[in-house]
This record gives sequence, C-alpha cells and structure tokens, in this order.
Amino acid sequence: KMGTFEVDILEGRSQFTENCADLLGLSRKELIYDTNLVSRLRKNIHQEDLELIDQSWSQAVENRSEMRIDFRVKRKETGEIGSINWNLKPEFDNEGKLIKVTGTLQDITERIQSENRIKEYAGNLEKINKELDQFAYIVSHDLKAPLRAINNLSVWIEEDLEGKMEAEDRKSTRLNSSHSSVS
Repeated sequence: KMGTFEVDILEGRSQFTENCADLLGLSRKELIYDTNLVSRLRKNIHQEDLELIDQSWSQAVENRSEMRIDFRVKRKETGEIGSINWNLKPEFDNEGKLIKVTGTLQDITERIQSENRIKEYAGNLEKINKELDQFAYIVSHDLKAPLRAINNLSVWIEEDLEGKMEAEDRKSTRLNSSHSSVS
C-alpha cells in the first residue's frame, strides 16, 4: 500500500490520499491543514521513532534535501504496529523559507517482518552451527580414545614380550606403533 501527500504552507492547504491517511492511522479529515497538523501527524507514530524523525527532518530542512526514513505506526483499524517508509521533499522560496512539503508513504510491514525472520533464522543457524562444532569435537575426541587404548596396549605387549619376540616381529610392532600414534 502506498500513498502520496502535499502540504502547501503558502496556500495553507494539504492533500493526503486515502491510502496515505490509512497508513498514518488517521482520517483525511484529520489531515486538513491547520496549525495542529504536525501534532496530529505524530499522534500514531511509535514514541521511540519520533526523535529519529525529528532529527531527520531537521537535517532535511538544514540541508534542503529529501528525507527518507522508516518508522513504526499504530494501525487505526487493528491497533497493531506497522512499518512505514516515508519519503518527503521540502521546498523553499528564494529567502530559504519552507513553502511546501511533498512525498510518499509506503507500507513496508511485510518487508520488515521478513527481515526480522531472516535475522532470527540466522541467529538460530549460528547457534546450531556452534552446537554441531561442539558435537564434532566431542565425537572426534571420543573416537580417538579407543585408538589411544589400542596404541597403549600394543606398547605394553611389546614391553612385556621384549627379548621374547623375533627380530621381524619387533620391527613390525615398532612400525605399527609409530603409524598408529594418536594425538
């Protein structure tokens, strides 16, 4: 869902599309231009986002540039929190006085929810990978234990049979012992 708006300060009028009003959680009647328009526009915006909006607006006016910002808003129909992308362009006269603001609002709730799910999946995947690494380490260690036992046993047998084994058997035992050395 997307909506557009125009606030003409010089002529003292505002125009908000129905979609724009819906996205802001307001009626078109509430968006009629007067001195309280800004406070009504802020009415349904999530409190934590107001400061960021104010900072972005100040920078846009100071730099005479467009403003693009994502913020959360309370839905009038359901009371749920939605996410909106707000693009606006301030216009100034030759003396630098703000005379008009135009822009668009777009519902980005689904995109934000998808991004949050991806972040959650990535976090879960990282946790699972750590668990798999730990499991692989334990299995590797556990698999080495029998090999160490066999190696130790062959060394003990060699020590017990020292002097009793044929030269060929001693050579074979030493070779097997050195090849099966386990860390």
